Amino acid sequence: NTSMALLLQTSVDSILNKKCYQLVHGESKPPEFCPHSKLLVKGREQDTELFEDKFGSYWQVSVYPMYDKKKLIGSFHIMRDVNAQKKAEIALKKSEEKYRLLAETAKEVILTIDLDGTITYANDATEKISGYSKNKILGRHLKSVLPEGQLDLYKSNMNKRYKGDSGLFLYETEFKNASDE
Repeated sequence: NTSMALLLQTSVDSILNKKCYQLVHGESKPPEFCPHSKLLVKGREQDTELFEDKFGSYWQVSVYPMYDKKKLIGSFHIMRDVNAQKKAEIALKKSEEKYRLLAETAKEVILTIDLDGTITYANDATEKISGYSKNKILGRHLKSVLPEGQLDLYKSNMNKRYKGDSGLFLYETEFKNASDE
């Protein structure tokens, strides 16, 4: 079609009756990941995401079967440019890895707490400082590890956050003694 011809920087006539693997991949046979080849074996829609060197971008390729009286006679391809989305996913993954490393190597306790007050993440420093192992603290409610006065401060700051205060809340706190349990 016209979109593929534009992408390949050629005319529609020059791509008619040519194989995708010849035009796009410059190969004499389909590559291993070829969704069309997989469709021929499985007889149903196939979908793949790939980086295409020829275009220098990421693509989602969906291939749908074409039938004539229940006989599979071919397929049609839909290629969708997912380059921006894929680059954003890669950047997010790098960012997550960077901040995970930062949290894991911090010498201070870093906890993530859900809206109900349940601890969903604890870094390695948590055990050294609080005495609670990750396995013992994860899934517990914050009230079970903080002294009463500290819990009130946490609740006060969380109420500010719920009301839209996006300020940074740093907590200096003590923990109930883990060995008392």
